Amino acid sequence: METTKNNRPKSLDEACQLANRPAVDFAKFTDLPSDLVTVFNGMYNGIVITEAINVGTKPDVAYPNVRKWHPWFKTSGAPAGFAFDESGYDCGYAAAGSGSRLQYHNEEDSDYSAEAFPEIWKDIQLG
Repeated sequence: METTKNNRPKSLDEACQLANRPAVDFAKFTDLPSDLVTVFNGMYNGIVITEAINVGTKPDVAYPNVRKWHPWFKTSGAPAGFAFDESGYDCGYAAAGSGSRLQYHNEEDSDYSAEAFPEIWKDIQLG
């Protein structure tokens, strides 16, 4: 099943349901250093959102000719200066600022993820 504008998650709770993943609050993990809580929450939530948008499939990271889309962000150096810039793709590798679990099959889904969930992407990038 391919994702469409009608079946994309509108919230993190909806993404958890679509991806069949539980909501997790890493602040409850007492062994996790407090300065990493935001990053771990962001990464997990980003993975959940990506799985929901990709409808349970993953771009083939082993096949170099498959485009793997991921959003790019720009910062201005100020805390509020974090914004979606564009989506790009790579065929053979995961570029800096992305990972194989955070890639999309097409530009539209990548754009949607960045525009619908900017705070989660900010947590991933800036922690």
